Amino acid sequence: MSEKEYEQESKISSEKINNDDNTGKKWYALYTQSNLEIRAKENLVKLLKMKNMEDLVDEVLVPAEEKVVIKSLGKEKYKLSLKGPNRELEVMGKKGITKFHLEDGKVKVVESVEGDEECVNRPPISKPGQKIKCNENKTEAKIVLENKIFPGYLLIKAELNDDLIDLIRKTPYIIGFVSAGGVPVPLKEEDIMKVLNQIQKGAPKVKKLLFQKGDQVRVIEGPFMNFTGVVEEVIPDKEKLIVSISIFGRSTPVELEFSQVEKI
Repeated sequence: MSEKEYEQESKISSEKINNDDNTGKKWYALYTQSNLEIRAKENLVKLLKMKNMEDLVDEVLVPAEEKVVIKSLGKEKYKLSLKGPNRELEVMGKKGITKFHLEDGKVKVVESVEGDEECVNRPPISKPGQKIKCNENKTEAKIVLENKIFPGYLLIKAELNDDLIDLIRKTPYIIGFVSAGGVPVPLKEEDIMKVLNQIQKGAPKVKKLLFQKGDQVRVIEGPFMNFTGVVEEVIPDKEKLIVSISIFGRSTPVELEFSQVEKI
Protein backbone atom coordinates (compact mmCIF):
# COMPACT_ATOMS: atom_id res chain seq x y z
CA MET A 1 0.00 0.00 0.00
CA SER A 2 1.41 3.42 -1.00
CA GLU A 3 1.64 6.29 1.50
CA LYS A 4 -1.07 8.18 -0.39
CA GLU A 5 -3.41 5.16 -0.38
CA TYR A 6 -2.71 4.61 3.31
CA GLU A 7 -3.57 8.23 4.19
CA GLN A 8 -6.73 8.08 2.08
CA GLU A 9 -7.88 4.77 3.65
CA SER A 10 -7.14 6.09 7.15
CA LYS A 11 -9.20 9.22 6.50
CA ILE A 12 -12.11 7.27 4.99
CA SER A 13 -12.09 4.76 7.86
CA SER A 14 -12.15 7.39 10.59
CA GLU A 15 -14.86 9.47 8.94
CA LYS A 16 -17.03 6.41 8.31
CA ILE A 17 -16.69 5.25 11.93
CA ASN A 18 -17.61 8.70 13.25
CA ASN A 19 -20.51 9.18 10.84
CA ASP A 20 -21.99 5.77 11.66
CA ASP A 21 -21.81 6.57 15.38
CA ASN A 22 -19.91 3.34 16.04
CA THR A 23 -19.54 4.07 19.73
CA GLY A 24 -18.70 1.32 22.16
CA LYS A 25 -16.31 -1.56 21.72
CA LYS A 26 -16.76 -3.96 18.81
CA TRP A 27 -14.83 -6.94 17.47
CA TYR A 28 -12.59 -6.52 14.42
CA ALA A 29 -10.26 -8.86 12.54
CA LEU A 30 -6.66 -7.95 11.71
CA TYR A 31 -4.41 -9.50 9.06
CA THR A 32 -0.95 -10.50 10.31
CA GLN A 33 2.16 -11.83 8.66
CA SER A 34 2.15 -15.62 8.37
CA ASN A 35 2.96 -17.50 11.60
CA LEU A 36 3.61 -14.24 13.45
CA GLU A 37 0.27 -13.85 15.20
CA ILE A 38 1.82 -14.03 18.68
CA ARG A 39 4.54 -11.51 17.85
CA ALA A 40 1.93 -9.20 16.34
CA LYS A 41 -0.22 -9.44 19.47
CA GLU A 42 2.75 -8.80 21.77
CA ASN A 43 3.80 -5.74 19.77
CA LEU A 44 0.27 -4.34 19.76
CA VAL A 45 -0.17 -4.82 23.51
CA LYS A 46 3.17 -3.07 24.16
CA LEU A 47 2.27 -0.12 21.94
CA LEU A 48 -1.16 0.26 23.55
CA LYS A 49 0.53 0.46 26.94
CA MET A 50 3.20 2.91 25.74
CA LYS A 51 0.60 5.23 24.21
CA ASN A 52 -1.80 4.94 27.19
CA MET A 53 -4.54 3.58 24.91
CA GLU A 54 -5.28 0.37 26.79
CA ASP A 55 -8.71 1.66 27.84
CA LEU A 56 -9.81 1.60 24.19
CA VAL A 57 -9.15 -2.15 23.85
CA ASP A 58 -10.84 -4.90 25.86
CA GLU A 59 -9.09 -7.88 24.29
CA VAL A 60 -6.53 -8.91 21.68
CA LEU A 61 -7.06 -12.55 20.80
CA VAL A 62 -5.18 -15.11 18.75
CA PRO A 63 -7.99 -17.48 17.66
CA ALA A 64 -6.30 -20.69 18.74
CA GLU A 65 -6.01 -22.91 21.79
CA GLU A 66 -3.29 -22.33 24.38
CA LYS A 67 -1.94 -25.54 25.89
CA VAL A 68 0.69 -26.45 28.43
CA VAL A 69 3.13 -29.22 27.54
CA ILE A 70 4.87 -30.89 30.48
CA LYS A 71 7.97 -32.98 29.82
CA SER A 72 10.26 -35.19 31.85
CA LEU A 73 13.67 -36.33 30.63
CA GLY A 74 12.81 -34.90 27.22
CA LYS A 75 9.59 -36.93 26.87
CA GLU A 76 6.12 -35.41 26.76
CA LYS A 77 3.99 -36.49 29.73
CA TYR A 78 1.03 -34.11 29.55
CA LYS A 79 -0.53 -31.77 27.02
CA LEU A 80 -3.49 -29.93 28.52
CA SER A 81 -5.52 -26.82 27.79
CA LEU A 82 -4.74 -23.80 29.96
CA LYS A 83 -8.48 -23.31 30.32
CA GLY A 84 -10.51 -25.38 32.72
CA PRO A 85 -10.39 -26.31 36.39
CA ASN A 86 -7.36 -25.80 38.61
CA ARG A 87 -5.05 -28.82 38.47
CA GLU A 88 -1.89 -30.13 40.08
CA LEU A 89 0.25 -32.49 38.01
CA GLU A 90 3.18 -34.63 39.10
CA VAL A 91 5.93 -36.04 36.90
CA MET A 92 8.86 -38.26 37.80
CA GLY A 93 12.12 -36.66 36.75
CA LYS A 94 15.76 -37.68 36.95
CA LYS A 95 15.98 -37.41 40.74
CA GLY A 96 12.39 -37.34 41.97
CA ILE A 97 9.00 -35.67 41.61
CA THR A 98 8.27 -32.23 40.14
CA LYS A 99 4.82 -30.79 40.84
CA PHE A 100 3.22 -28.26 38.49
CA HIS A 101 0.17 -26.19 39.44
CA LEU A 102 -2.28 -24.85 36.80
CA GLU A 103 -4.61 -22.06 37.90
CA ASP A 104 -6.40 -19.24 36.03
CA GLY A 105 -4.42 -19.82 32.84
CA LYS A 106 -1.05 -19.80 34.62
CA VAL A 107 1.49 -22.55 35.28
CA LYS A 108 3.88 -22.68 38.22
CA VAL A 109 6.27 -25.20 39.76
CA VAL A 110 5.30 -25.75 43.39
CA GLU A 111 7.77 -28.51 44.26
CA SER A 112 10.85 -30.17 42.83
CA VAL A 113 14.08 -31.80 43.97
CA GLU A 114 16.98 -30.21 45.84
CA GLY A 115 18.87 -27.91 43.50
CA ASP A 116 15.75 -26.79 41.63
CA GLU A 117 14.98 -23.82 43.89
CA GLU A 118 15.29 -21.44 40.94
CA CYS A 119 12.43 -23.01 38.98
CA VAL A 120 10.25 -23.30 42.11
CA ASN A 121 10.74 -19.59 42.83
CA ARG A 122 10.07 -18.46 39.26
CA PRO A 123 6.87 -16.46 38.57
CA PRO A 124 4.07 -18.37 36.80
CA ILE A 125 4.06 -18.54 33.01
CA SER A 126 0.93 -17.65 31.04
CA LYS A 127 1.86 -16.83 27.42
CA PRO A 128 2.70 -19.00 24.40
CA GLY A 129 6.44 -19.56 24.11
CA GLN A 130 7.11 -19.17 27.83
CA LYS A 131 8.82 -22.04 29.64
CA ILE A 132 9.76 -23.13 33.16
CA LYS A 133 12.66 -25.57 33.26
CA CYS A 134 13.86 -27.49 36.31
CA ASN A 135 17.41 -28.35 35.27
CA GLU A 136 18.32 -30.57 38.20
CA ASN A 137 15.33 -32.89 37.76
CA LYS A 138 15.18 -32.58 33.95
CA THR A 139 11.52 -31.52 33.92
CA GLU A 140 9.81 -28.58 32.24
CA ALA A 141 6.52 -26.91 31.32
CA LYS A 142 5.98 -24.85 28.17
CA ILE A 143 2.95 -23.03 26.82
CA VAL A 144 2.23 -23.63 23.14
CA LEU A 145 -0.39 -22.54 20.64
CA GLU A 146 -2.37 -25.20 18.76
CA ASN A 147 -5.48 -25.63 16.62
CA LYS A 148 -5.37 -22.23 14.94
CA ILE A 149 -8.88 -21.54 13.67
CA PHE A 150 -7.91 -18.55 11.50
CA PRO A 151 -4.16 -18.67 10.78
CA GLY A 152 -2.79 -15.22 10.00
CA TYR A 153 -5.44 -13.26 11.93
CA LEU A 154 -5.90 -11.50 15.24
CA LEU A 155 -9.24 -10.57 16.75
CA ILE A 156 -9.51 -7.32 18.67
CA LYS A 157 -12.37 -5.87 20.71
CA ALA A 158 -11.92 -2.13 20.63
CA GLU A 159 -13.47 1.31 20.38
CA LEU A 160 -11.81 2.65 17.25
CA ASN A 161 -10.71 6.22 16.73
CA ASP A 162 -8.16 7.92 14.46
CA ASP A 163 -5.20 7.40 16.79
CA LEU A 164 -5.98 3.75 17.51
CA ILE A 165 -6.47 2.92 13.82
CA ASP A 166 -3.13 4.55 13.05
CA LEU A 167 -1.36 2.70 15.87
CA ILE A 168 -2.75 -0.68 14.80
CA ARG A 169 -1.77 -0.20 11.17
CA LYS A 170 1.77 0.74 12.14
CA THR A 171 2.24 -2.19 14.53
CA PRO A 172 5.02 -4.56 13.38
CA TYR A 173 3.70 -7.80 11.82
CA ILE A 174 0.15 -6.44 11.49
CA ILE A 175 -0.82 -5.87 7.85
CA GLY A 176 -4.15 -4.15 8.43
CA PHE A 177 -7.86 -4.49 9.15
CA VAL A 178 -10.32 -6.75 7.42
CA SER A 179 -12.25 -3.97 5.76
CA ALA A 180 -14.74 -3.06 3.05
CA GLY A 181 -14.14 0.05 0.97
CA GLY A 182 -11.29 0.99 3.29
CA VAL A 183 -13.52 0.76 6.37
CA PRO A 184 -12.79 -1.74 9.19
CA VAL A 185 -15.73 -4.13 9.33
CA PRO A 186 -17.14 -4.93 12.80
CA LEU A 187 -17.71 -8.64 13.38
CA LYS A 188 -20.98 -9.99 14.71
CA GLU A 189 -20.92 -10.88 18.40
CA GLU A 190 -22.54 -14.25 17.67
CA ASP A 191 -19.77 -15.10 15.18
CA ILE A 192 -17.14 -14.29 17.80
CA MET A 193 -18.93 -16.50 20.32
CA LYS A 194 -18.83 -19.38 17.83
CA VAL A 195 -15.06 -18.93 17.50
CA LEU A 196 -14.58 -18.86 21.28
CA ASN A 197 -16.78 -21.93 21.69
CA GLN A 198 -14.81 -23.77 19.01
CA ILE A 199 -11.57 -23.01 20.85
CA GLN A 200 -13.10 -24.23 24.10
CA LYS A 201 -14.38 -27.43 22.48
CA GLY A 202 -10.87 -28.13 21.24
CA ALA A 203 -9.73 -28.50 24.83
CA PRO A 204 -9.68 -32.10 26.00
CA LYS A 205 -12.13 -32.83 28.76
CA VAL A 206 -10.62 -34.11 31.94
CA LYS A 207 -11.62 -37.75 32.30
CA LYS A 208 -12.09 -39.48 35.60
CA LEU A 209 -8.86 -41.40 36.08
CA LEU A 210 -9.15 -45.17 36.32
CA PHE A 211 -5.78 -45.51 38.04
CA GLN A 212 -3.79 -43.63 40.65
CA LYS A 213 -0.19 -43.65 41.75
CA GLY A 214 0.34 -46.51 44.23
CA ASP A 215 -2.38 -48.79 42.79
CA GLN A 216 -1.58 -52.51 42.68
CA VAL A 217 -2.23 -53.83 39.17
CA ARG A 218 -1.96 -57.03 37.14
CA VAL A 219 -0.89 -57.03 33.49
CA ILE A 220 -3.58 -58.75 31.40
CA GLU A 221 -2.15 -58.29 27.91
CA GLY A 222 1.23 -58.16 26.17
CA PRO A 223 4.69 -59.58 26.93
CA PHE A 224 4.34 -58.93 30.68
CA MET A 225 0.99 -60.73 30.96
CA ASN A 226 0.26 -62.05 34.50
CA PHE A 227 3.01 -59.92 36.06
CA THR A 228 1.91 -57.71 38.95
CA GLY A 229 3.25 -54.31 39.88
CA VAL A 230 2.70 -50.87 41.37
CA VAL A 231 1.60 -47.78 39.43
CA GLU A 232 4.41 -45.21 39.64
CA GLU A 233 2.95 -42.62 37.27
CA VAL A 234 -0.31 -41.95 35.41
CA ILE A 235 -0.24 -40.26 31.98
CA PRO A 236 -3.94 -39.40 31.43
CA ASP A 237 -3.57 -37.64 28.06
CA LYS A 238 -2.07 -40.78 26.51
CA GLU A 239 -4.03 -43.22 28.68
CA LYS A 240 -0.77 -44.84 29.76
CA LEU A 241 0.85 -45.89 33.03
CA ILE A 242 4.37 -46.36 34.29
CA VAL A 243 4.21 -49.58 36.32
CA SER A 244 7.05 -50.90 38.46
CA ILE A 245 7.31 -54.66 37.81
CA SER A 246 9.72 -57.13 39.43
CA ILE A 247 11.70 -58.82 36.64
CA PHE A 248 14.45 -61.28 37.62
CA GLY A 249 14.36 -59.88 41.13
CA ARG A 250 14.83 -56.28 40.02
CA SER A 251 12.15 -53.58 40.03
CA THR A 252 11.78 -52.31 36.46
CA PRO A 253 9.56 -49.41 35.24
CA VAL A 254 7.40 -50.45 32.27
CA GLU A 255 5.10 -48.23 30.18
CA LEU A 256 1.67 -49.82 29.61
CA GLU A 257 -1.70 -48.83 28.16
CA PHE A 258 -4.68 -48.46 30.50
CA SER A 259 -6.26 -51.39 28.64
CA GLN A 260 -3.29 -53.68 29.38
CA VAL A 261 -3.75 -53.75 33.16
CA GLU A 262 -6.40 -54.28 35.80
CA LYS A 263 -6.53 -53.32 39.45
CA ILE A 264 -5.93 -56.09 41.95
